Amino acid sequence: MTDTNDHYRTIGNSGNGEPAVELKPGMVINSKYELIEQIGRGGMGVVWKGKDRVGNRLVALKFVPRDLQRFVSEIQRVREMFGKVHVLNHQSICPLYGLEDGGTQIGYYLVMKYLEGETLSEYITRVDRKRKGFPLSQVVSVLLRVARALDHAHRHDVIHRDIKPSNIFLVTSDKGTEVQLIDFGLADEIKPELANGNHHVSGLSGTLLYMAPEQWRKHRQTAMTDQYALAVVAYKLLSGRLPFDATDAKSLRQSVLRETPLRIKNIPDFVNDAIQKALSKNQERRFESCVAFIKALAEESTAVPEEPEAQIVDFFELPEIASVLSQSSVVVPKVQVPPVEAHPKPSVIPVVPHPPLPETPSVTSLTKRGYLFLEDSDWQQANEYFDRVLDIEPEYAPAYIGKLCVELKVRGKEQLGDHKQPISEYGNFKKAVRFADAEYRTTVKGYDEKIRERLRQEQEQREVEKRIDRERQEESRRLVFYEQLREEEKKASTETDFQSLAQQFRAMNGYKDTVELAEESYTRYIILKNQREENERIEEERLETEKRERQRIAEKVIAKMKIGIAGYETSFDNIFDAAEKGTVYDVAYFIKNGVDCNVKSAKGRTPLHFAAGNTEKDHILRMKFLIEIGANVNVKDNNGETPLDCIRRNDGLEWGCVIFGFFFCIGFPFTFIVIYTVIYRIFEIMYRAYGISGIIDSDSLLGVIVILLSCLIELIIFGLFPYALFVDGRKKRKKKDILRAAGGKSEK
Repeated sequence: MTDTNDHYRTIGNSGNGEPAVELKPGMVINSKYELIEQIGRGGMGVVWKGKDRVGNRLVALKFVPRDLQRFVSEIQRVREMFGKVHVLNHQSICPLYGLEDGGTQIGYYLVMKYLEGETLSEYITRVDRKRKGFPLSQVVSVLLRVARALDHAHRHDVIHRDIKPSNIFLVTSDKGTEVQLIDFGLADEIKPELANGNHHVSGLSGTLLYMAPEQWRKHRQTAMTDQYALAVVAYKLLSGRLPFDATDAKSLRQSVLRETPLRIKNIPDFVNDAIQKALSKNQERRFESCVAFIKALAEESTAVPEEPEAQIVDFFELPEIASVLSQSSVVVPKVQVPPVEAHPKPSVIPVVPHPPLPETPSVTSLTKRGYLFLEDSDWQQANEYFDRVLDIEPEYAPAYIGKLCVELKVRGKEQLGDHKQPISEYGNFKKAVRFADAEYRTTVKGYDEKIRERLRQEQEQREVEKRIDRERQEESRRLVFYEQLREEEKKASTETDFQSLAQQFRAMNGYKDTVELAEESYTRYIILKNQREENERIEEERLETEKRERQRIAEKVIAKMKIGIAGYETSFDNIFDAAEKGTVYDVAYFIKNGVDCNVKSAKGRTPLHFAAGNTEKDHILRMKFLIEIGANVNVKDNNGETPLDCIRRNDGLEWGCVIFGFFFCIGFPFTFIVIYTVIYRIFEIMYRAYGISGIIDSDSLLGVIVILLSCLIELIIFGLFPYALFVDGRKKRKKKDILRAAGGKSEK
């Protein structure tokens, strides 16, 4: 016959599934099973058609992969599941004869009934090429047998977990066609991780296109899980397509978990409603059993018959299908198989309770894979794995830590402590802390505490570095300042210099030898201060002596010059006004009363300055008196002028007067003519007014009068005025001579 035994293929493609020895046709296993031909290869290893020599029947031998046989726990799981499936006695469930050990060379293998026919998947591909779907009555006829088989298994606490068209076998015989449910539960016990098929994702059980939401979430599977897959098969048979047909596992997962399948066209609403209910995301909203679901499909189409004993399905006897089968190229070899009264129940296989479906290991496995993607910096894949974990277990704290690593772009939770900022404010961190147990919560919080401790240490290190930098800068600044002070010390000469140096050296707080330098500068300051005070004292004594000496000289000069001032009271307020405008008695009055003859005014001028600058009476005497009593003839005022300069300051006026008189003398003829004309006009007016004519007529008399008046005016103008200027000039020259004789000098 052709290889139509796809029912012997399990989840995924083949790995290292062959026994250690090469299997060949004619080989006898355990002196009991003769191998005829290889009819399949899959995730459970190779599948051979064989003959049971003891029972004289055809069997199918499935050799468990040697990769799986290394794990005692996995073999034990297969044993336990075989114990449950083996006792299922139903006309629509393919019977299992035994799970036997062929030794180290062969390993474990399953013995099951050999079926002849094709799978529902092959039939759909061969008949429904245009994907238009099948009539509702035909779909109900096939799936009702499947539903009854599933409910029978569910009553015995067995879940198939991989319902799909390729696991529904259509067996042809002389009596007709019947439905057989194959690979019942055992295929899922072979770890999908051992396969590399395109239809499966590691860590998930079942075929992706027929998996229920709880399978995607890795939640506990129940009878409702098989009902969901049966509803997907019904959807495909009625519509010719799948309810969710995505191009990749991620998109398919999103569709199954979040989307609602489209309603099928051209079928009654109650059928769509039944399918939608069976495809509910929540298991509790589905039908109470698989048969209830099929009855809901057939509610208004046809009555659902009661389950007969070993009833044969008439699905392939329908006219439209029989014609197709008659043209099929399926050739069934004629092998004489004696009837089998019952399925033997080997005593070597104990029936044990089905272990609970593992949840945490699968969650842990997915989490580990997420962390592996983190190590490769594949943030998107890592995040997808952590999302899958949270779909299965929303309160799984390590997954939130993984998502936090993705968010922070950290390649592992061990590196969270190297993050730049504390992580306690991130939402994933808070969720991890909330859902973690006490021990893991301490670990999670330790990540943040490690960051804070590191940040604190880094802050302390930065503070230390800043302090060192400040100290380095301060050291540099102090060194520069120290060198500047040493240079100033070399140039220091005054008391103020050394006092300032001592203060600045003390302010350096013991830097280098500043303490010694401060003491040295202070000592020199004290020495200079004492010298200054001593000099001031000596100077004060000298000035006092000079003052007393001048007083004595003044009294002597007063007596010598016979200036009687006994009981004399001056009208001046100070010696300066007395020296400028008063008499020698006024000046002597102030000298007698202890006023220094060299005292200075606000402008720095001495009484001698005031006396030299005035030419009033007794000015010569005042000057002589001041010089006699010790007035300084070379002292300068604020403008830098000496008493001699005060006399020279008025020389311009003297020369101006001389020039003025000179020009008037030159202009005497013109003056005479002007005076003559004026007088003549006066007499003429008098003659006309009063009749006086003698003077006018006497030219000689008029001339005499004009000459006399002209001479008088000329004498006044060109005689008295120049004389006054001449006398003043003589006085100034005399004062200059007096000052020069006393040693006076001028800077001008």
